[in-house]
Amino acid sequence: MQKQFVLSIAALSALGMGNLSGARNGDNCPPSTPAACYIEDCGCTYCYGPENTAGNPAVRPRTCDGDFVIEIAGFYWNAHQDGMEYAIENQVPTPPIDPIDPNSLQLLNNLINAEYKTPDFGWDFGFKAGIGYNSACDGWDFGITWTWYQGKANDQVEVERSDNQSLLPLWSAFFPNQAAPLYAIDIETHWKLELNLIDLELGREFWTSKYVTLRPHLGLRLASLKQNYEIQHKGGSWQENTFTVSPALNNQVDLDNNFKGVGIRAGLDSV
Repeated sequence: MQKQFVLSIAALSALGMGNLSGARNGDNCPPSTPAACYIEDCGCTYCYGPENTAGNPAVRPRTCDGDFVIEIAGFYWNAHQDGMEYAIENQVPTPPIDPIDPNSLQLLNNLINAEYKTPDFGWDFGFKAGIGYNSACDGWDFGITWTWYQGKANDQVEVERSDNQSLLPLWSAFFPNQAAPLYAIDIETHWKLELNLIDLELGREFWTSKYVTLRPHLGLRLASLKQNYEIQHKGGSWQENTFTVSPALNNQVDLDNNFKGVGIRAGLDSV
């Protein structure tokens, strides 16, 4: 037992001699400088990961000095809007116009199997583009995103007297002579929408466990929506009549709406 102890002391002594010799010959093997890891003045903890800290360490950034992020995405949307009915399709035939009898068109006041006609909203492409920065100071991130979309809806409906159908317009302010019901033979609609959204956002993504991260965020949204709705009426109350006292003044309705607004936008994302 005593012999083994002596040998151990001898081995340690020999190791110490070797270390002294290496220190004296330091020019041949200089010590390497430790690599710096996320040196920050604000006490960041994101480099520790979700397992090595008691708090909620930040997920971002993923580099030592912060990250710049560029986002470009496309989408395919279908925009719908209520209150776009432009006519009533009625299962009542259009009677012949009798200039002597002012009640010749009163049959159109009866609604039989009537239904509203609305534009056919189509699918269209849009995109969003944004730029942001993931700060190295406690993992806060901020950025701006622009969303652009242009939608449209077109429709056309035409009826004939032989089909026992008639169209009652809903948007025209034209008032026919002799208080006759307003009707059309052909109606064509065109609707256009241009949407622009700008989102300014501030958030922080942090670990809540080994497998789940949360990112609360708060910001502002600026919105601009431009709409144009054009309705063309043909025939019916707008057709030429030799007995008409005053000519039809409008067979086209053009509606425009420009909306601009700003509001608070907040949310909670998870991964």
